[in-house]
Amino acid sequence: MIYIFTAMYCEARMLIEAYGLKKIKQTARFSQFGSKNPDILLTISGVGEIAAAVSVAGVCTEHPPAAVDFLVNIGTCGGPPSASGLYVACKLTEEATGKTFYPDMLYRHDLKEAHVITCMRPRSGKEAPCGGKQITERNRRTDWEEPKKLPEEAVPDVSKDAAGLSREIRPGGGAQTEMTASGLYDMEAAAVWQAGASFFGPHQMIFLKIVSDHGVTDKGPQITGSQIMELMMAHQKEYVDFISRLWQISAEAHQCQGNGKPQEEALVRQVCRDMHATKAMEDLIRRQIHYLALAHGDYEEIIRRLYEERLLPCRDKKEGKRCFAEFRKRLF
Repeated sequence: MIYIFTAMYCEARMLIEAYGLKKIKQTARFSQFGSKNPDILLTISGVGEIAAAVSVAGVCTEHPPAAVDFLVNIGTCGGPPSASGLYVACKLTEEATGKTFYPDMLYRHDLKEAHVITCMRPRSGKEAPCGGKQITERNRRTDWEEPKKLPEEAVPDVSKDAAGLSREIRPGGGAQTEMTASGLYDMEAAAVWQAGASFFGPHQMIFLKIVSDHGVTDKGPQITGSQIMELMMAHQKEYVDFISRLWQISAEAHQCQGNGKPQEEALVRQVCRDMHATKAMEDLIRRQIHYLALAHGDYEEIIRRLYEERLLPCRDKKEGKRCFAEFRKRLF
């Protein structure tokens, strides 16, 4: 199944018509549209991070996704004057917290890629990047200008914390998340990721954003709902081709999963339990074992030796990560 989330009806209408979706649920928080061929569940969440997170958590709790399903967040965004058209997000940043997330770009496509920054309110040209000081006569830099490059010796080291978030380590021991003004701006993507991470792996979440404006002005937004619908229709083929390809991948994976042996799945569960594997590690172990099973590889012998050498079971997650690396090394 493909789980599609949009913030507004004007962003969803094109897909509703393209796939012949019918309304199946209306709540005080969001509306749902569904179809069986292809198997799509579209949810209109409402605007903002809270609405997006609530809808993703609610829908996925009521309709738990399988390991081969996809979440697709579709919507409009603001961008610099040089940006236009449809983008797939390769990096997400939540402005309020500075947390950064990276979708796994495993699927071939012809779309442009961009960094998407999720804000709590629409951006305007009068604001400094990411909530900084107001622009003055002495500092006329706008939201959309590229930041100045740091001297080579001042470039910060980048590492990942325990949650897998990209962190910028600055001299003096302080840790701040890297924020630039060179990306696109929306109001839902980072929240969709954080809520969806409880149900999907990084390779199962796709973010498609179309540039609709260059920020709000004193007179309000630069684009109307009808103009957004026209913009979505102008890129209908790109959207439909991308989603249809994901649906094909999901359908083929479901078929392969159905052909898997029960003992294979039981062995995966045992290894993941004894390895204290995370959801991402479990998904990867399952795919690799299934691949070796199809290729007639002797993965059972590799696992048996890990137990004989007392590498399994592991005492904690730290030991499990070391065992996971050794397991992958022996598999391939």
